Parts: sequence; structure tokens; C-alpha cells
Amino acid sequence: MRYVICAALAMLLSTGVLAQDSKKEPEKATETPKKDTGTEAKPEKKAKQLTNAEVTKKLEKKLNVSFEDEAAATILQAIAKSAGVELVLAEGVKAEDEMSLELKEVKASAMLTIVCDSCSLLWEAKDGKVLIKADE
Repeated sequence: MRYVICAALAMLLSTGVLAQDSKKEPEKATETPKKDTGTEAKPEKKAKQLTNAEVTKKLEKKLNVSFEDEAAATILQAIAKSAGVELVLAEGVKAEDEMSLELKEVKASAMLTIVCDSCSLLWEAKDGKVLIKADE
């Protein structure tokens, strides 16, 4: 057993693994990161544009919501954000009606329909977003 340990030590010494060179500076394990001076413009990351099918799929997510005396637009935005989609109100749509809503384990698409129905609005997946428009 001693022979094996001695042979291993001799091999390590001969390869320089255990040798110490007093003139040699210790090597740094990591490179020092450069400071960000802010002079270089960083490209802004754009969110990937969803397809209408992807929007519809995301709206299948079941959510829990609870709102009390909130504007319909605020509720619609919160539902869309929770589902991971962008919501756009069509021109002229304000959805200012205040409402209270408490739903558990309901699909986001059904929630949008409930809120829109109560305000005489419609929603649809269009251009990779949820578009809220007036019921014609």
C-alpha cells in the first residue's frame, strides 16, 4: 500500500502538479468582469409575436380571479396578463363599467367572455393579441 502511495506522489511531483514555484504567481480562477460604462447601446429584446392559435391555446389556462368594483378594462387586462397574452382595446372602446368578479378554476377565455358580455363587448384573437371590440 505504501508503495502505491509513494509511486503516485512521485508521479505527481515529476509532472509538476505538486511542485511549487516560488517565482510563479498564483493563477486566477476567474477573469475579472469588465465594468459596464453604459456607453454601448444594448439591443432591446422584442417579445415574440404570438400566432392566433397560440393566443387561443394560452387562453385555455384555468385561472382564479377576484375583483371588487374594478373597471372592466382593468379586469380584462389582468386576465390577459395572467394568461400570458397581450390585450388591445379597439378604438373607441373604453370598458369603464365597474364590476365585481370572483371565479375559481375557470378558463381565461371564459372569463373574457363573461366580462365582455356584461359590457356588450366581444373579444377575438387577432394579430397575435386579444382584441376587445364593441358588439355590433
